Amino acid sequence: MLEGQTLSGVQSTLLVSGVDEADPAAYVAQVGYGLRGTRPWEDPSWTWGPLEVQQVSGPLVTYQGELTVTEGGYLDMAARVSSDGGYTFVFGDLDGSDDGYAPDGAAKLTVWGVPRPGAIVINELMWMGSNENPNLPSATWDNGSNCAT
Repeated sequence: MLEGQTLSGVQSTLLVSGVDEADPAAYVAQVGYGLRGTRPWEDPSWTWGPLEVQQVSGPLVTYQGELTVTEGGYLDMAARVSSDGGYTFVFGDLDGSDDGYAPDGAAKLTVWGVPRPGAIVINELMWMGSNENPNLPSATWDNGSNCAT
């Protein structure tokens, strides 16, 4: 995906143990992203967005939302849920939260950067070799063809 695009259809499911019917109003659910390999409770650069209730089925609450990633990079995604209005959170990765959140278990997101107006973009680097090797011809730049000869 490109930075600035929206990833929709992000889902997370909450299992509220010990109840017959979960009350989704009692929870704050969010989805977020941060730099790959970081832990969201330790790294304040993580960005979070709301998840909305999609379905309630007994003790299961399914949430859905979307993320708009504003900067390119290699990112991890996580869900978090709070039962105290957002004061504390439980974090979940792809296999839930029973074993805790681990960066290795996080959903991976690759976001490609988009050049800003006026930005200089280098899309190719050339190395001409070493002039210290007498067996290699020295390189000169040919302005007519924009290539080394």
